Amino acid sequence: MDNTGDMTGQERAALALWLLMQGPMDLCSLAKKLGLTKSGCRTMLIRVSRVVPICHGDDGVWFVMRS
Repeated sequence: MDNTGDMTGQERAALALWLLMQGPMDLCSLAKKLGLTKSGCRTMLIRVSRVVPICHGDDGVWFVMRS
């Protein structure tokens, strides 16, 4: 995504979820694709994880939990 600077927080959260639906991603890769710092990305993902089933493993890789 080249236009991440024009995205709202909600748009970034939606894009993060869409990216994670494609497959697991590490925090650095997600932050770069979303145009966020690692800290900002982590904060956003933690907030998103309160309402959708995403989490991260001990290796720091975020993924969508499947039933």
